[in-house]
Amino acid sequence: MKQTYCRKEEKSLTSVITSAVRKKILLGEYPAGEKIKEINLCREFNVSRTPIRDVFRNLEKEGLIKHIPNRGCYAVGMRYKDIEDLFEIRIVLECMIVEKAIFLMKKDMLNRLIYTNDRAYDLACKGDYPKVLELDRDFHSIIYEAAGSRMLAQSISRYSEYMDTIRKTDFYSRDFGLEVVAEHKLIIDALIRKDCDRCKSAVIHHLEKSLERVKTVYVMGREEAGSESKGTKTA
Repeated sequence: MKQTYCRKEEKSLTSVITSAVRKKILLGEYPAGEKIKEINLCREFNVSRTPIRDVFRNLEKEGLIKHIPNRGCYAVGMRYKDIEDLFEIRIVLECMIVEKAIFLMKKDMLNRLIYTNDRAYDLACKGDYPKVLELDRDFHSIIYEAAGSRMLAQSISRYSEYMDTIRKTDFYSRDFGLEVVAEHKLIIDALIRKDCDRCKSAVIHHLEKSLERVKTVYVMGREEAGSESKGTKTA
């Protein structure tokens, strides 16, 4: 018996499938120019065409796919310029967040930041890069929480999803992890001093360095994907 979904469940299902297809596009599993077939997604997710068409509309609004009448939907993917633009937006948003958080952050939140960063240092030394990246997200989430602005937190969450997808943990190195910890330490020091200008400078420095790391990981990931594709064709 075929499962049916109520309107709320359909919306949730569409969000899940949108996120899954977005991830495949960002990671290059759907290379730019490749047709994404509706029927294949219906089979993969065991759904009707209706939620898949909603997924296509969502991703077209994000600029990740292009619909060509009478031909179908094709992956567009991410360019370096897109990544730079995302970080420019994130820098503006995070600076707004720390301006609010720096005077609202309670001692227990500050202690959580310190603990999270200390834990990230230990894990970076052990080479547990996926966990380091997870703690990096936790670190920023604590600051968003301290700022107490739901609108800013929601605005930044979308861009964070893009970044989390693009930066592949298997390419991260011990040095990258330790760099992140050192940059977070500068932010913590500024928060302790309640020095807003220094805190914003530390955030900007951290995100500019993060952009460099993401670009490195992104290039390596695309080169690996290209090598695998060539290997498959010659096999």
